[in-house]
Amino acid sequence: MKLEAIDPLNLSAICVATVAKVLKNNYLMIKIDGVGSSEEGMDMFCYHRTSPAIFPAGFCQQHNIPLQ
Repeated sequence: MKLEAIDPLNLSAICVATVAKVLKNNYLMIKIDGVGSSEEGMDMFCYHRTSPAIFPAGFCQQHNIPLQ
């Protein structure tokens, strides 16, 4: 599933992201698209589904916000 998320390593950027894994208690492992890593899983971040840092796909376009 695709969505848009604030990059935790660059808090001024909202990026295209993919839900990599759904965890218990409404937590999600999210991978920022286009970010590579040498170690497995090091490019994923954990967010709760109610996090203010994740948005539905199309959010930036709808609000005229640059998408990285």
